[in-house]
Amino acid sequence: MKTRDKKHKILWGICSIGCLGICYWICRFAFFGLHGMKQWPNVLALVGLIITVVASIAGKPKLSVATIAGYMGGFVLAMIFNTAVPHPGGGTTNNAWIIWGCVFILSVILGLFLEKMGRIVGFVSTLIVVCGLTVFLVNAIFRQYIMVAIFIPVIIALAIASILGYIYKKKKSKV
Repeated sequence: MKTRDKKHKILWGICSIGCLGICYWICRFAFFGLHGMKQWPNVLALVGLIITVVASIAGKPKLSVATIAGYMGGFVLAMIFNTAVPHPGGGTTNNAWIIWGCVFILSVILGLFLEKMGRIVGFVSTLIVVCGLTVFLVNAIFRQYIMVAIFIPVIIALAIASILGYIYKKKKSKV
């Protein structure tokens, strides 16, 4: 790899991380009064940081841009379309975090698609659907949202991915 290409990738990575940091600061601290969320902006920013660093190392600038746009765009759409509904236990529940997270995930998938990473897009989309269905099933069984509902889908999705990967390799080696 040429030195110029390395410098370009490093500069692109630093600029992307800086832009994500600015978006994080704006969403988390400057507009805290709009949403009142302490942990969710941190979680999304951490995921966005990991994706941006990996995309910068791999030389995938469209994925970095889509991640940053999804973080900020998700926040804007969440603040426009959020609703507060009464909670059975008292108080209200707001759906802003769901809107923000969904827009963020969709923009990352769009970024992967723009980078022409079809297999990864298919895998990530399948992983999200399997996790969502499993969370729905666990919530229906236990009639409450519990921490297990997060870990079970991840374990099941990884197990399914491992099994399908093993079957694919086995079929490919026989041919």
